[in-house]
Amino acid sequence: FSGNPDATPRYDYNQVMYKLDMADPRLILPVPIYRVVAADGSVTFGTAAQVHLRPGQSRIEFFALDRTKDGAVAVWMAGGRLKVISAKLLAEAEAPRPLFYALSPDAKDKPATTRPLYEYVSDDGQHCEYSTQAEMSKPGYRRSEAPMCLVWNNPMAPELTDAFVSEME
Repeated sequence: FSGNPDATPRYDYNQVMYKLDMADPRLILPVPIYRVVAADGSVTFGTAAQVHLRPGQSRIEFFALDRTKDGAVAVWMAGGRLKVISAKLLAEAEAPRPLFYALSPDAKDKPATTRPLYEYVSDDGQHCEYSTQAEMSKPGYRRSEAPMCLVWNNPMAPELTDAFVSEME
């Protein structure tokens, strides 16, 4: 790599390490977004730093961004439902701090690993569920026509997710 014609004795040239600064604003990676059921049955979403994780009551629902980037939308909870606004408009509006950021459903050059996040509303209009699955098997719920935003699927099996939440406790 260096162009030095003389190899350094006992140096393993296969071990090349790079320093990656996780605080670099150009590095934006998806983080786990947890779905947490409170004692009263209400549901909220957020990063591990935002919610109180409880084994059996918390699980990783999907992955999303914890800070904004170009083309991102801000997502927060109001009245028991997730709300979406463009991150650009969020700066101008007096909206609460977002729970997470996601990609706009019509984002250009969207990563192949993203999935649409759909809102499912109960027939009585009182309850909402959210899923990256195009069809949810829960009876009595209908899916919104268009996705709210794009998030990253949870790549872990549910058992691993539950074990991870237990470890965080």
